[in-house]
Amino acid sequence: MTLDDPLRDLRSHISAGIYRFIGVNGLVACYPHGVSPYQIDLVKKYGVRCIAGTSDGLENEEHATMVRAVIKYASTYNSKLGSFLRRGDAP
Repeated sequence: MTLDDPLRDLRSHISAGIYRFIGVNGLVACYPHGVSPYQIDLVKKYGVRCIAGTSDGLENEEHATMVRAVIKYASTYNSKLGSFLRRGDAP
């Protein structure tokens, strides 16, 4: 996974049969950004892959920049994955 192109990564994962959502770690839980309330059942069904090194307990500005990039990536990836799983929309 790279943070450059979430849709390319999503297409690759779908073709490999991988339907897990991307999560960002927090102090208490791993949260899949970009998932709408009507997609929560899909998160429960397919699971979440939490990205190591992410947290809402930010260590410094470099860490904050990385976490913001992962959140942006996950938001796009998860939104499109949810649409694909729910309606068959191509990413």
